Amino acid sequence: MKRELGISNNTYWTDRTTVIKYINNDQARHQTFVANRVQTIRDKTDVSQWRYVENIDNPADDASRDMSID
Repeated sequence: MKRELGISNNTYWTDRTTVIKYINNDQARHQTFVANRVQTIRDKTDVSQWRYVENIDNPADDASRDMSID
């Protein structure tokens, strides 16, 4: 559906600097598991689409923090 609508500018976020380094580094050899995952990411996304978000600003972490429902 995105292709039909002409939407292609996705932004992907991670709170791990290691992930950003893996995705940006096409020279290093990684263990098989990591190499396969990084290659899948590189095949399906553009490296420039990836951004870093500080842990404290990551809304996905709210469920794992000691927060009240309110």
